[in-house]
Amino acid sequence: MVKIKVADFGLSKIIVANEVMIDSCGTQPYMAPEILKKEGYGIEVDMWAAGVIYYTLVCRQLPFMGQDRSSTKLIIKEWDPDMNHIAF
Repeated sequence: MVKIKVADFGLSKIIVANEVMIDSCGTQPYMAPEILKKEGYGIEVDMWAAGVIYYTLVCRQLPFMGQDRSSTKLIIKEWDPDMNHIAF
């Protein structure tokens, strides 16, 4: 059995109930659309990032990746992930 631990507390924050965050921080390919749209977000964006990590581990590629930062941002905000690379 392989145990994987993921830890990066460089951008961590103490959670306050019902707080809406607006700061845009993190590594762009792992950011949720809510962060990039700058409309406010909650703790659910952490689950998005975990999903991106899982997808990347299974498919060996990022689910949303453009040729540059602006196209990657557009893809994250507008597209659904390509699930054709996942073998069920």
